[in-house]
Amino acid sequence: MRRRLEALKKEVSQKEASGGGREIPENFGALLRTHLQSFWEIPASLSGRRDLSALVVLRLSSTGELLGYRFLRSSGNPLFDRAVEAALKAASPYPPPGRPLEIRVLFRPEGLS
Repeated sequence: MRRRLEALKKEVSQKEASGGGREIPENFGALLRTHLQSFWEIPASLSGRRDLSALVVLRLSSTGELLGYRFLRSSGNPLFDRAVEAALKAASPYPPPGRPLEIRVLFRPEGLS
């Protein structure tokens, strides 16, 4: 996963250099999910639960600073939702999108989408 993240960061950097950094790279969603996935830790007591998910909107600055987030749909499980918030905060700073951005991320015990 680390190699994939580095390859995606390199590709984003190259696209920013060629496009002035104003456009969001085509694969930014994949880069963001890969980055966040490395900080996503499901609590052990919830690891077998497949019925949990939380949908979050992230607000990022052009440089990748986390400006804020909000739950569009809570999991209904406070422990799961706190783990989502911990991952969002720990992952900052994010890869720079090149311009301010809002993006949705779906958290599940098995990973992000």
